[in-house]
Amino acid sequence: MLRPRKYDIVPAQTSLAELLAASNPAEALKWFEKAAEQGDSNAHVALAEIYLLGKNT
Repeated sequence: MLRPRKYDIVPAQTSLAELLAASNPAEALKWFEKAAEQGDSNAHVALAEIYLLGKNT
């Protein structure tokens, strides 16, 4: 299931992180970071919320 990184499908990485956020916050954080590193603006916003608001910790 964790194939989006292999193919560098950035929007899929962000979508996967969103799906994982409730059940596995640590894994979601990793995927948001990977997508953000590749320039995904939605992932940047999600990371900002996580860091500023303490979400998914």
